[in-house]
Amino acid sequence: MGLNQHMRIMKNPSQRALWVLLYIQGPRVEAWLNTEVLKLKNMVDKLHFTNDDEEIWDTFEDESQKVDGMLRLQNLSMATDKA
Repeated sequence: MGLNQHMRIMKNPSQRALWVLLYIQGPRVEAWLNTEVLKLKNMVDKLHFTNDDEEIWDTFEDESQKVDGMLRLQNLSMATDKA
């Protein structure tokens, strides 16, 4: 976990995910942020995960990596042969 591993917020997967989301801001990501917060809330409230269940962080991390991959693909363009 690095430098912050001793901090309580970093030991709790639910709080860790919410903490990361606090640093992502802007009108273009607002809807995505709200969706992610609701997913985290539903994992605890409806799917009966506990706040300290690592599966919460794993799910958040997996979803974030998928979004990152999709954004990277959207920014790719085909190289044209200029020979």
